[in-house]
Amino acid sequence: MSMDPPWLKFPKIPLGSLGWRMGAGETYWYAFQDWFASQPEQARQVFASQFPEPAGWQGFYERTMQHHSQRVR
Repeated sequence: MSMDPPWLKFPKIPLGSLGWRMGAGETYWYAFQDWFASQPEQARQVFASQFPEPAGWQGFYERTMQHHSQRVR
């Protein structure tokens, strides 16, 4: 199974919005983090090159890995 990056799934919710902390945005956000972190490193690199971070989302993939590792401790 593959997922779309959050900015494609919910293009009207900007990074940092409450939309990522409530409702469908929040559910998808955590599902994406879990899915992305579960992929092998090479698959994450390929995904990130296929779906580069748009303006305003720079560093998203790196933060996703950091947040995921903190959440699952």
